[in-house]
Amino acid sequence: MPFNHKEIDAKWQKFWDENKIFATPSLSDKPKKYILDMFPYPSGAGLHVGHPKGYTATDIVSRYYHAKGFNVLHPIGFDAFGLPAENFAIKTGTHPAVTTAKNIDTFIKQLKALGFGYDWDRMVDTTDPEYYKWTQWIFLELFKKGLAYEQNLPINYCPSCKTGLANEEVLSDNTCERCGTLVERRALRQWVLKITDYAERLIDDLDELDWADSVKEMQRNWIGRSVGCEFELKKSDDATKKIAVYTTRVDTVFGMTYVVMAPDHPHVEDFITDAERANCEKYIAEAKSKSDQDRTQDDKEKTGVFTGSYVINPFNNEEVPLYIGDYVLGHYGTGAVMAVPAHDERDHEFAKKYDLPIVPVIFPQEMIEDFRKQMDEEFQNSLSDDDLNTFLQKCEEDRKNFEKNLAYTLDGFIGELPITIGTIAETTTTEIFENGIEILETQSEKVEIFQEYNREFFGLSSEEAREKFIELAEKGGFGRKKVNYKLRDWLFSRQRYWGEPIPLIHLDSEAVGDLPRIYSLEEATDPNLAYVLKSEPKGDENPLCLCSKGKLRELVIGGKIFGKIYNGLSTKIVIDENLPLKLPEMDDFLPAGDGNSPLAKVDDFVNIRLADNLAGKRETNTMPQWGGSCWYYLRYLDPKNPNAIASKEILDYWQNVDEYVGGAEHAVLHLLYARFWHKVLYDIGVVPTKEPFQKLVNQGMVLAYAYERKDGGLVAIDLVEERDGKFFIIETGEEVNRIVAKMSKSLKNTANPLDISEEYGADTLRLYEMAIGDFRDSAPWNPDAIIGVRRFLDKAYALYENGKNVAKDEMKAMKLLHKTIKKVEEDIRDYKFNTAISSMMILVNEGLPTDPEFVTEWKEKFAIMLHPFAPHLAEELWQMLGKTTSIFEAAWPEYDEFMLVDDEVTIAVQVNGKLRGTLTCFNGVAQEEVSALAHAEPNIAKWLEGKILVKEIFIPNKMLSIVVKDA
Repeated sequence: MPFNHKEIDAKWQKFWDENKIFATPSLSDKPKKYILDMFPYPSGAGLHVGHPKGYTATDIVSRYYHAKGFNVLHPIGFDAFGLPAENFAIKTGTHPAVTTAKNIDTFIKQLKALGFGYDWDRMVDTTDPEYYKWTQWIFLELFKKGLAYEQNLPINYCPSCKTGLANEEVLSDNTCERCGTLVERRALRQWVLKITDYAERLIDDLDELDWADSVKEMQRNWIGRSVGCEFELKKSDDATKKIAVYTTRVDTVFGMTYVVMAPDHPHVEDFITDAERANCEKYIAEAKSKSDQDRTQDDKEKTGVFTGSYVINPFNNEEVPLYIGDYVLGHYGTGAVMAVPAHDERDHEFAKKYDLPIVPVIFPQEMIEDFRKQMDEEFQNSLSDDDLNTFLQKCEEDRKNFEKNLAYTLDGFIGELPITIGTIAETTTTEIFENGIEILETQSEKVEIFQEYNREFFGLSSEEAREKFIELAEKGGFGRKKVNYKLRDWLFSRQRYWGEPIPLIHLDSEAVGDLPRIYSLEEATDPNLAYVLKSEPKGDENPLCLCSKGKLRELVIGGKIFGKIYNGLSTKIVIDENLPLKLPEMDDFLPAGDGNSPLAKVDDFVNIRLADNLAGKRETNTMPQWGGSCWYYLRYLDPKNPNAIASKEILDYWQNVDEYVGGAEHAVLHLLYARFWHKVLYDIGVVPTKEPFQKLVNQGMVLAYAYERKDGGLVAIDLVEERDGKFFIIETGEEVNRIVAKMSKSLKNTANPLDISEEYGADTLRLYEMAIGDFRDSAPWNPDAIIGVRRFLDKAYALYENGKNVAKDEMKAMKLLHKTIKKVEEDIRDYKFNTAISSMMILVNEGLPTDPEFVTEWKEKFAIMLHPFAPHLAEELWQMLGKTTSIFEAAWPEYDEFMLVDDEVTIAVQVNGKLRGTLTCFNGVAQEEVSALAHAEPNIAKWLEGKILVKEIFIPNKMLSIVVKDA
């Protein structure tokens, strides 16, 4: 009889909630285990089937480690600030505070309905002022360390929505995702975080983490560390004007035939000649309207315009033309690039388009190999006897080097050298080969042939040649070795409402500069000193500037230090230490339309009077959604602490997250940002570890079946029927292919986890999500397979209710129990939940032992094993056994090593390497017995008739290999 999942689920969820079963002590003598989900954004749609996959996994692992005697922290919270919530509020016309609170309540009910063992007293909400107080505090620490700074930056701007857009809100055709309007680029004042200061550590410390290699590689590529040469090129007719380029392939510098600078390069005007001004200004204006994505798309045709100027290649003093190209970004690298069209596809396309020279300077080694013999022959024929002997002697030495992957040429060696075949002879001819690369063939018979041109570069590997060029640049004073990163500093501010306010106050620079200066705090209250202020002073609130060596240092108000004075872009800045700085309530929270945050419209928030004669303006940009998610894992440790992110004692106990579970799509955003903030907190002594997440486990997506016509069109699943294993559109009879794709409402292949839970029970949903495939792999949702999981649970329940399913072999059933305990434990640790579930299904199918003592042991151990996967049913089974405490407090069952050993083994028998049969024998059987049985077994013996035995090879308990030959 099936169990009543609705009654059982409700019963035990109520019990867990009322008794705070999952409450975790902040400190303990037990070893700790911190298991964490990536916390969700509380969308209006509630949970989808992808959420329970990760949450069930961490719940299984957490319950397992708790049963193993660990103090386990398994918390949950909500990432509720940011663009998604604000856009949802704009769409619905409801304030984001209202929709967020409602959505969080919905999520909590849904998560509890699925039986997740969270410590709800530790829940965090990034929009709670008592939470974002510490987000603001961390930002201020970044600001104090010089890691947060103001900068005027071009951003995406939608003139229709009248707001700045994040990159993810701009479609591939450079239009706004909400309204379809062409996106512009506008320069706005932004707050930027100096993540590049931590680039090296962010790369190096990846080696210490238990993360998938693919995710580590994604971060390394995103950071993009490279070692190269940065050098200057002077304008050919005015050496005072110059630009810098950076390259990792300075060994190709002799192939540079032009240079490209960005339209938004700060010095672009210095290089535009009058003759080319009209063309350049038109091109620059068009480039300003394009997003960075649009300008740098790989499949986009590269365009440019000639400036009219030339610059000097400092390595060979040759002039090369200077172009403006929108595929170069002014805020990336130096804002200019050297172009070597013979060896770069993008440069090659550009050079072909604008008819620029293409000069090869490195050659594929295989091509040099092809020509080496031919050129040796021709040269040997052209040389005198004496010269030939010298030549051959040198060739012998050279070929030794050639074996070290250096290709031989007549003039020296090349691997990927900047100089290959030089003009070392008095006369040369040029042969053009099919690939269009020019090879200069020396015809001279003079011995001077061996006096190579630029000898210092010959015989070097490409890497060695680069070092030589860098050394040359440094000696010449026009370049230097440089470590560069693709990683850019992090654009942190948003001109939106729904985010953490930035607790900084801007002061007019002139007003601050006019304040009286003191050189000790005692002077501030000295009645003998009179200060003349521009406005009439009142009482003891006269603002003063505390100085050091004549420089402004701190603002003093009322005889007390208000705060340090910092330099902003155009203002002086002081910190507002009165945290949290709360987000003001606004009825009209729509984007302002002038590039400012909606907060700029709230006078009471913006305007602040520090003293009777000193006013300031609050920062009105807000933080992005990433702010609250960069450190939330720390607040779980001590969520009610009013004085610190968490106490030092608690931080020292929990250290970092032991196992962090979430999607790989967060590899280069959240995971990178969180690591950066954590390292800053480590540097200032807040946290005891250098890294936040020791182990990372990425779950695969939950996909769905869809149906595809031959023309590639997709068909909704309710329009398709199955006939004899094939699929057809019901109305037309057209055959379609079943494919796996993302869930989509239009295809009607979505699934609501709460609907599944309502029909089959929360435990069925949990088990199904874990059983459909390897946790790390994506897998399709198959509604037809859910019933199979439910039948397994019903069958397990029946064993406890009536015990009718009895095993045929009692000892075999008990051995299988112990093997399953071992298997399930290993699989949980390795997130192999599907195979753990499969082994439990096999165990249940085998049935119960008959001995009452064995029955009790079997039922207790199986219930505990099942508990992490199906906690509601496991609690019910535990109670049916007469237990009065929660199964959550039960210790994980131990398996007996003796019970893992089979009484019987199957031994394969081979004759001359081919399997001829198997034998069932007692465990530990001797070779002599196996050999006798093999020779007596008719299906094996027939292969031995008339043969001479050569030898037998025996692998105990596994195989007997018989080698025979003809008589």
